[in-house]
Amino acid sequence: MQTTVAPMVSASTEQLAPDRSLRWRAVLELSKPGITLMEVVTAAVGFLVATPWVRFDVWELVLRLAELSVGVLLLGASAGTFNHILERHSDATMQRTALRPLPAGRVSVRGAQFYAWTTLAIGTAALVLLDPIVAVLGVATVVLYALAYTPLKPRSAAALFVGGIPGALPVVGGWVTGGGHLVSAEALILGAIMFWWQLPHFLALAIMYADDYRRGGIVLLADGRASALAWHTLVYSVLLVVSGVTWFFYGRGGMLYAVGTAALSVWLLVQCVRLVRQPTSAHARRVLLATYMFLMGLFLLAAVDIR
Repeated sequence: MQTTVAPMVSASTEQLAPDRSLRWRAVLELSKPGITLMEVVTAAVGFLVATPWVRFDVWELVLRLAELSVGVLLLGASAGTFNHILERHSDATMQRTALRPLPAGRVSVRGAQFYAWTTLAIGTAALVLLDPIVAVLGVATVVLYALAYTPLKPRSAAALFVGGIPGALPVVGGWVTGGGHLVSAEALILGAIMFWWQLPHFLALAIMYADDYRRGGIVLLADGRASALAWHTLVYSVLLVVSGVTWFFYGRGGMLYAVGTAALSVWLLVQCVRLVRQPTSAHARRVLLATYMFLMGLFLLAAVDIR
């Protein structure tokens, strides 16, 4: 009787492939892909609304947009990874973050540090070659997110407002890359839209996961009381809407932008009013969805309807 022996190389190869896949997945998770891709998209919108085609030929335009996207992507990944490193202990205590790569042991702290510094260096170099001002804005995004916002979260509710600043810088960097002036009404409006957008977005999450945030030692506005957070959500949504409307009056939005923004604004504010009346997780989830749709719709309209 003959017996066949399965090659040992085959078995180890089959085991290696899933391990590699899991490691890459963990590294991707360290990068906070949702936040990072949003920064890339908002930077691209800032670039487009600056009408770069009137200043650059098509090849230079494509190259600048590509360099901007790569730089913002890598710096966003760096900021996200530093955040994971600094919050690994509090993440381990929270239900929604306990399975993140560092508290779950899927990536070592040393490996995460190497990844964070490498992406920071390459992303900075890419933006320096593009425009030194944009590089400064990009590095400031990482520094403010990792060294100001993250350490402040367990100490003060003011972290909410500090965190809005790095989130607002990529769109301004995109505007400058497209040929817009850093000190201008348009740059201020674009930055304000992103700054105010982040506040109701986070507060909706805070209502949904207040207990989890408390377990993680994160200080919330109004001690995390849902009714008070709902009112804050409404107020900051009004300021977001005002910023969006201002782009039409002082920026470059046309009539399509005006009509679309009006509809999106009404929808967002209606959801916020419902949250104030009934500050439940279900209504907070609707506000969260409304903030996403508002921002995507607003920036899409701004990109296609330039005055």
